[in-house]
Amino acid sequence: MPPKKKSTPKGAQLNASTRARVDKSRKVGNANAVASGVDMSRVGIISDRELMWIRRLAFENDEEEVNQRTLEEQRRKQLSNQHKAGWTDTVEARHDNFLKKQEQQKEEAERRRQALDELYNLEEEEKKREANARLELQTLLDDPRGRNVKSAKILHETLQAQEKQIEENKLRREAENVDRQRELDEIIMKNWGDNAEEMRLTLERKQKELDIKNANMEMLKGQIEERKKQRLDEKGERLRVRQEAEEEAEENRLETEERRQKELYNSTFNKSNARKATTKAQKLDTRKAEDMEYERKRQEEEERLEQMKQSAYDARNKKQQRFENRKKVGIDAYVDETSNPAPKYRTQEVFENKGTSFLDRMYQDDSTRVQRSKELRKPQEEEAMASGTESWRSSQHRKAEATATGYLTKEEEAEHLAEMRTYPERVKAEMDAEEAERLAEARRIKGIQRMQADEKHANERAELEQLREEARLQREREALDDAEYAKFIDSQLPGDAKPIVRKRAHAP
Repeated sequence: MPPKKKSTPKGAQLNASTRARVDKSRKVGNANAVASGVDMSRVGIISDRELMWIRRLAFENDEEEVNQRTLEEQRRKQLSNQHKAGWTDTVEARHDNFLKKQEQQKEEAERRRQALDELYNLEEEEKKREANARLELQTLLDDPRGRNVKSAKILHETLQAQEKQIEENKLRREAENVDRQRELDEIIMKNWGDNAEEMRLTLERKQKELDIKNANMEMLKGQIEERKKQRLDEKGERLRVRQEAEEEAEENRLETEERRQKELYNSTFNKSNARKATTKAQKLDTRKAEDMEYERKRQEEEERLEQMKQSAYDARNKKQQRFENRKKVGIDAYVDETSNPAPKYRTQEVFENKGTSFLDRMYQDDSTRVQRSKELRKPQEEEAMASGTESWRSSQHRKAEATATGYLTKEEEAEHLAEMRTYPERVKAEMDAEEAERLAEARRIKGIQRMQADEKHANERAELEQLREEARLQREREALDDAEYAKFIDSQLPGDAKPIVRKRAHAP
């Protein structure tokens, strides 16, 4: 079956010089695949570098054409832009102008909005200032210290009306006196004798006086009614103020009672959960218990050391006993062995008679060595008995160590004995040092406690001084506020108010 031909991939154009042809008789190589247009990467092993080189050769003409077309397009676009740079009726120019107008409109709208916001903020601030001023004025008017300002104003108006009425009455009496004097003068001058005319004039005068009195009575009645209304208003105001004061006092009492209950609960809770302060006796008992515990531990440590020493002594005695047992077994074996002597020949008899016995000399040397050892050990035993560091029985037994006390040299033994002689003093010195250290620690703790107490007292005094200073500043602020409010009350009163009116307004 002939091989299936494959189409050349897109863009892979062969040069005119290509002479590859499919040869059915060719059995070796990739020439037929190359001639049929198959990718070399699919029919053989080829490096990436060679593959890229082949692709570059295959697409070289297409890339040049694309690059030339791109450059030509860029050149044409550049020439077109240069040619229509100054035109205003193009689509792009109109679009740019439209965008610029939109941007300008947005900026103008933003400026107007900012200006309106600033005006609105200024108006809001002015409203806030006016509201704060009204609130401050209303607060000053509602202050209990100014509750007498209204009644003082009414009193001032009443006094002015009274003075005006007194002045009017005075003027009227003066006018009446003038009229009466004029009438008398006329009567005297004219010498009227007509009783009827005199009676008429008298009746007219009396009627006039009666009218004036009636008018005065009506005016006085109106003033009395107005004064009654004012008193009723003042009484209602006083009742309202008294009721508000009672309500406020009741609220304060309830708040005080609630606060007192809360403080009582907190105090009870704190007392129930508080840790009681330790007294000196309790501290002393604690210190005694600690000392007893320390003494018990020290005794246990000493007993443990004694047990360790005793165990060492017992081990050494057992070792010595085992040595003595082995020695006894050896001597018994030696005696058993020498109890049946070998036959003695003449030479042996001569040697025994004329020579020195080896066993006798060995025994003699051993006894001499033992005697010398006893003589050398006697001062040490006496010293040991005097110091009490070792029992007499244990000192009489021979030991397997180099010396009687288990040391290799006499210097070590002497050093140990000297150290044991100073052991009680050293223990006492250590106990004294520990006692001094505990005493110093107790003094240090006491000093710290004293410093803490002093610091606490100083803090309490500082807090008390701070409270006093705050109270003084509060009094000064209250006095300054009272003075300012007194000025406000004076500003609410008329300028010609009398001292009694001002006293009434400033009354608590």
